[in-house]
Amino acid sequence: MAGWPEIGEYKCPERPVSLTPAAPGGEISHQSFELSLTLISVIPEDLGNIITMPTNYENASSSMPGLAVDPQLSQPIALKSRSTSTSKAVVIGIYGVAGCGKTFLLNQLKQELAQEHFAFYEGSKMIATIVPGGLDAFQKLEERDKTNWRQLAIDKIGKECADSGQVAVVAGHFMFWPEGEKTGRLVHTQNDLDTFTHILYLDVPADVIEQRRLNDTERIRPLTSVTRLREWQQAEQTQLRHLCRHHGILFSLISPHPMLLDKVLTLVSDFRHHTEEHNLSRAKSRLDEALSVSQDQLETVLVMDADRTLAAEDTGALFWERVSSSQGSTVGGCPLETLFGGPLGYSYTAFRQATLLYEETADDQSFDALCQEVALTVSIHPEFKTLLQLAAEQKHVGAVVVSCGLRRVWEKVLEREGLSKTVKVISGGRIADGFIVTAEVKAALVAHLQNTHQVYVWAFGDSPLDLEMLSEADQAIVVVGEEQKRSKTMDTALMNAVDNGGLQARQVLLPSNASPRLDTNKLPLVQLTEHEFIDSVLCRRSRHAAIQVVNAANENAAKLLMTPMRDAKVAGPALREAHCYVGRYLATQFLTSVIGMEEYSIPHVQGYHTRGYRLAHEQQTSIVALMRGGEAMALGVNNAFPLAMFVHASRPGDVMLHHLQGQCTVILVDSVVNSGKTVVQFAQHVRKLHATIRIVVVAGVAHTQSVGRLTRALADTKLSLVTLRLSDNKFTGSGNTDTGPWDNEDDDDSFDKIDWSDPRSFFENLALPKPSSFPTADEVRKEARERSQKIFSDWKLLNSIIERQEAVIQKRWVKKTKERRKAILLSACPNMPLTHRPDFEAFTKEKHGTPTKFRGAYMWPYINQEDLLKPRLLLLFLDARGRNPPSAFARADFNATLFGSVTGFLHTPFLNDYTMMFTGRNTPETYGELISWDDNEDAFTWLASQRGMHPGHGLHILEIQQHVYSFLVECCALILHDIPRESLADRETPIQHEPPAAPSSETGIITLASMAAEAPYRLPASLDFTRLQAIVAAKRSAAECHIWALREDPGYFADAVLDQRDHRQELLPDTHGRPHPVLKPLSESILWSRVIGNVVSNAYFAFSAWDTLHQQIVELQSLKEKYSCKILPEHDLPPDFLGAFLKFRYNLQQFSKAPIGLLKFDVPGSPPLRPFFVREPQAPNTTIIRVMTKPNLPKDKRRERLLWIFSTLWDEKKLVLAGLHTLMDEIERLSENDLKAKELISSKIASTISDISVMSECLHQIELYQPWAATFSNEEASKIEELEKGYTTTTIGWEEFNKKFEGLSLAKLGTPTNGRFFYPIDRRKTRETTEAMRRAEEKLDAFWRAADLFTFSDRGRPRSPALCHLLSSKCILQRTSEWVEPVKAAKAATSATQDEGFEGIYKPLSQLYFGSEEQPERENIQPTTNIKTKTRGVARSPGASEITEREQPPALADSHDAQPTFSVDKRAIKVFAMLFHTPSSRSSMPGDVSWADFLHALVSTGFKPEKLYGSVWQFMPANLDVERSIQFHEPHPSGKIPFRTARRHGRRLFRVYGWHGAMFRLRGE
Repeated sequence: MAGWPEIGEYKCPERPVSLTPAAPGGEISHQSFELSLTLISVIPEDLGNIITMPTNYENASSSMPGLAVDPQLSQPIALKSRSTSTSKAVVIGIYGVAGCGKTFLLNQLKQELAQEHFAFYEGSKMIATIVPGGLDAFQKLEERDKTNWRQLAIDKIGKECADSGQVAVVAGHFMFWPEGEKTGRLVHTQNDLDTFTHILYLDVPADVIEQRRLNDTERIRPLTSVTRLREWQQAEQTQLRHLCRHHGILFSLISPHPMLLDKVLTLVSDFRHHTEEHNLSRAKSRLDEALSVSQDQLETVLVMDADRTLAAEDTGALFWERVSSSQGSTVGGCPLETLFGGPLGYSYTAFRQATLLYEETADDQSFDALCQEVALTVSIHPEFKTLLQLAAEQKHVGAVVVSCGLRRVWEKVLEREGLSKTVKVISGGRIADGFIVTAEVKAALVAHLQNTHQVYVWAFGDSPLDLEMLSEADQAIVVVGEEQKRSKTMDTALMNAVDNGGLQARQVLLPSNASPRLDTNKLPLVQLTEHEFIDSVLCRRSRHAAIQVVNAANENAAKLLMTPMRDAKVAGPALREAHCYVGRYLATQFLTSVIGMEEYSIPHVQGYHTRGYRLAHEQQTSIVALMRGGEAMALGVNNAFPLAMFVHASRPGDVMLHHLQGQCTVILVDSVVNSGKTVVQFAQHVRKLHATIRIVVVAGVAHTQSVGRLTRALADTKLSLVTLRLSDNKFTGSGNTDTGPWDNEDDDDSFDKIDWSDPRSFFENLALPKPSSFPTADEVRKEARERSQKIFSDWKLLNSIIERQEAVIQKRWVKKTKERRKAILLSACPNMPLTHRPDFEAFTKEKHGTPTKFRGAYMWPYINQEDLLKPRLLLLFLDARGRNPPSAFARADFNATLFGSVTGFLHTPFLNDYTMMFTGRNTPETYGELISWDDNEDAFTWLASQRGMHPGHGLHILEIQQHVYSFLVECCALILHDIPRESLADRETPIQHEPPAAPSSETGIITLASMAAEAPYRLPASLDFTRLQAIVAAKRSAAECHIWALREDPGYFADAVLDQRDHRQELLPDTHGRPHPVLKPLSESILWSRVIGNVVSNAYFAFSAWDTLHQQIVELQSLKEKYSCKILPEHDLPPDFLGAFLKFRYNLQQFSKAPIGLLKFDVPGSPPLRPFFVREPQAPNTTIIRVMTKPNLPKDKRRERLLWIFSTLWDEKKLVLAGLHTLMDEIERLSENDLKAKELISSKIASTISDISVMSECLHQIELYQPWAATFSNEEASKIEELEKGYTTTTIGWEEFNKKFEGLSLAKLGTPTNGRFFYPIDRRKTRETTEAMRRAEEKLDAFWRAADLFTFSDRGRPRSPALCHLLSSKCILQRTSEWVEPVKAAKAATSATQDEGFEGIYKPLSQLYFGSEEQPERENIQPTTNIKTKTRGVARSPGASEITEREQPPALADSHDAQPTFSVDKRAIKVFAMLFHTPSSRSSMPGDVSWADFLHALVSTGFKPEKLYGSVWQFMPANLDVERSIQFHEPHPSGKIPFRTARRHGRRLFRVYGWHGAMFRLRGE
């Protein structure tokens, strides 16, 4: 802990003197009298010879000629009472001797601080305002009258600010001490001490003040010596510090410093907001942040004090020893002892004062250095170190240090011990920390852990400050050190806490030979290294209970046992037997650990006696079966413990006194514990009958709400809960879960009321959504046969029509006008919805709680006018359905209705114990066949593996298909209106060859959006591994090229940084129209650091993510080839192939969260959407920004639709509901079909959307791998820990890297303002443009050198091997050569002109890389003869060196590796001339390249383009002898590629394929 010195104990150290001259008018003369702080308090005796209170002191001569005292001033207006505002205003005094610069500082603060939050006062002006006659009249008053007016002035300030809510900043004097007077003259009132909350004292060196006073030309100041000024200062500082402590005023010295204004602004802003409530809130936020990485897994948290707990040393005392030693002070003792031993005690104000003392003692750098020195002398107790290391190995156990001491010291100690990554420090010491830790805060944080994080808390402490924390914790350990070092007041406080406060604690002696505290019966001894103690700390327990909870859910045996309990086909005796097995399992496996075991003698089979084991006090145990649900499980428990008493109890009163007399343990057994009410009633009844008996509850499944209820109701009851499964779901009575919803706190018997022979009873008692009907098996068969017959009748007709008339249908449909098409569609389906995805539209119109009016929209979402009016889609629909049997579409038709099902607007019939089959069944008699689980032992397996369907779902499929085929037949009849209906399937008409499908577009280019739009109308696709691998490989390549371009091209780097800044939420105004604080001139470097950090870390992470995914898809492809003969639909996938699939799928899901998170941050700040958002006013001491849409925005359907899609993406629950792939389709459709909607999406947002979309497409492709994909979710759930561990291993360190990189303050090197990265590559080459380009390149290189120093340091080194390889691979960074006059160049001209030359660097992409001992030198790359040749367009392997097999750096321009040339047309040659153009002094600059021309050029070389989502296009080699695809972004929103971007595209083609300008020639030449 830290403290402040008391009078006579601490001498303020000498500080650097500011050479800044005093501002004119910085102070007023002492005759003007600013508002003064008047001393009424007791003055220490040792100050009597320094300061005396004058009895007749006048501020100016009362005998001055021409002046008369106004009689009314002798009796001022009666003093008004102090402000009665309920909250005291924050009033900050700025003090210092006359001439130190108070007024100058006050004026600076006025300019910097918002006027609506602050009010600024000069004491003299306030007095002049309220005194009739102003200052002149005030100066003539008697001292008593002056005091009265001063009281009125400070009261007025206090009341004004209390009423307005503003913070007052007041410049004033404490005393005057003219030269020649023996004592200083104090000016102040008691009201000053009652009003001020903070005082900042300007501690300017006396010689500087003297010079300022002499140079002050605006006022006449009396001559005052440096000696007198120094005495004046010391007297004020000493007395103010003393008075402030006695009146609860925070006091701090402010030393001159170049950053003095920033320092004061920080303090004033902190004073404005900091209250005890704010302090606790910040401490809780810091705790939440510390636990955020693993909070979902935590069950136990260790909370430890630091000083004299974790280590024997008191780091606060050590710190002040270092301060005293460094400053050469002879004053002994620790200032903390005086501070905390004074009137403030250990209060919130005292700890805040301690923080201010640290602030005035050392700047940030010096403070950190002192903390480092202290940390080096501190060693954690070995026992604690071992315990923390063991805790770090457990995902469910966390540890935090909560200390009143110095955060930086303990962070450094933990870092040195290797514990900093797993043990976080919650402490203060500096204003920047945002909070201080008091005894109350410690206790509140423990309560916060218990109530909010729902964890079990172990607390460790040594002093009275820890007692509240220890009392609040679930387990309390008092650390007892050596007598000479430990707290002297702890014994008394500890005794009181144990005897009167209910504290139950144990003590640990460190070192082990230390004498214990109190009586070891009151405070039992424990050793931290005992196995029993460690096991009790590290054991698994419920995250939601303070009671002991044992959850068996993760055990393999438990998973087997819970299966028949949840299996709908298990009923009657079989279900009873399953419950009995569970009871016996829980008894033998867990109750024996909870209750304990005892030995007894048993006869051995070989004739002698040996040891046997049974439950501890088994004969003194009563097993109570809570009827009816608990009987079967209780019998299982009784089977394990046959000596126990068995009791049936339907109500608490059934448990009688004789059931408990002489017993040690009672076991309450129920199959399901819902709200916990029944268990609470039984436990309370038992406790009334027997005050000390141990109560254990055994359940098949318990819900978290019941655990909370048990904890609250039975806080004083020793109780354990042993359950096969603990559900973390919150149930509301309207959703389906694995256990069903239980929301009735008054009914614990829902399960008991179920009539298992009646399905209706199940849904009614558990408040589940009711099915649409409960048909019998015969009714289902009847409906299925009828629908199946109609389906196949229509399908045969449709098949016959399509085989004979498809070409005619195509021709007629394409020729029809849109109106004629619409007429046909509405004739075939009169109520056809208007829009694409009508189910989405219907959902927005639904009134929840009422039946839907849009059932057709949910059942047949692809039958809508918007889609089918397009010429191609109906034709695809007819072709697919007419040429393929209905069974091929069964699963897809059902999946199309999922949105309606998960939203609760589609309900299916319910029939248990049956499976309906569709796959491979192509006759009316077998299609939709209903199979009983009793008749076929595989039927249930087919349902579980989704090879079969639930009967209710099957009836939906049949209904869907009956409508579809009827609709399509009717469409054919209407299109072929001239053919009689009875002749449509005339067998006499010959079958025709299948005509070619209509082109997807005029260009014939494939787009992912068009493929998604066509998917519902085509034959369901299957997984295409080659396509999947090509997409991921191209994304990896693009991410690699992005990193390269950031390092190589200053213009690209500047564009990326500016684009990132343009999307920051800090650019949003707040609800009052004010800018964010980081936009202020002195703070913009903070914003630039964040922006630059984001650009770099996002680029690195994206590359690492895509590289990981690429490696995994390559592994999948390899395994697919390995098992090609073993992969059969009727068999499960080989385990390693399945594992690879699950790993790839899980990583895709997790990696997609990163770009979704970027969208969430970037969308509100993006230029097109920024006008529609505002921020909440920025809270102090936090970087969290809260954004909302502006109220009362004008209606705009396209904007609302787009924002609805974004908000759904950002909400995990809604995202699951809608589906990622569906949302990506919607964004693409909206932006493609609505130009104004597209304009709302910036190019950066479009790029991020494309990343999400590619991941979404990969996930969608996986879902096509049927029938196995249907089982992936269940398989993933069983392997979730392994998958999470693998992902964590892959991504560990990235978040920390990002935070640390942002904090590097690289703004000076990387901010692209003031022309820092001006890179005129698009201008004619001149001396000026050449030098500008070289300057920009040098500055970019300087930035990356600084960035790489961090990246490759131990604290920043990325964990991705691929990224390390990329940054250390040798590459050519293009650099501009020095300018050479054209005339000189002509004389030295060779085959390659100087204009076309450039300077290259033969070096790694990063100059700092692993294993590098020598830095490569900069070399001029000159044209040389090539050593090797390449085949046409050979692609470079990812991450591989770009330069191989050459003795010297490569030549460019005319001397590239020998490559075959491409013969292309004039349109394409123009494009390639721009892509590979090198500006010269003689050539004209090319213009922009149209996207259409760019597409044409790449197609002409053998690429096949495909538009992915967003702005990304993939170019796959079709007629090229390369394997790698490449991706480019379509310019957004225009269709033109600027020359600068085109040139970057050329560089990418060179890096990936080795292409250059000389490879292309005009066809025919």
